[in-house]
Amino acid sequence: MNASEIYEKVTTSADRFGARNPQQLAFLRSVLGKCEQQQLAKALTDLFAQENAFERQALGGLLLMALRPAYAADLRGLILSVLDHWDRSVGQLPRYLAFLHGADRCRECLAAVLDAEHDEARRQKLETMLWWIRNQHD
Repeated sequence: MNASEIYEKVTTSADRFGARNPQQLAFLRSVLGKCEQQQLAKALTDLFAQENAFERQALGGLLLMALRPAYAADLRGLILSVLDHWDRSVGQLPRYLAFLHGADRCRECLAAVLDAEHDEARRQKLETMLWWIRNQHD
């Protein structure tokens, strides 16, 4: 499956079953675990870069942390791409970024982006990402 097909499968599942259906989550983990990691990571992070309902983002976050796909994406670019649409209650996204790039590097990058950001809503999201990374218990 390519990134668009993965994205469609996840959004359809979230819309039909919600984010916390154990059978559907197990099914998706099984099916998506066989996908190419770059395509999988792109599809799942795209859930946060586009306007999506909480259930879609929550399912995407659960899958990111369950599958932890490798992703060769620029950290700063990835943070900026999700900032406008990420639901701050979905802590799996910042935790996934910390898994990929390391917590220290994420904190440094987030602090640098925060220093340059003037929009208050975006600043609050950056601060929340920092909070999630500081308080992760994985």
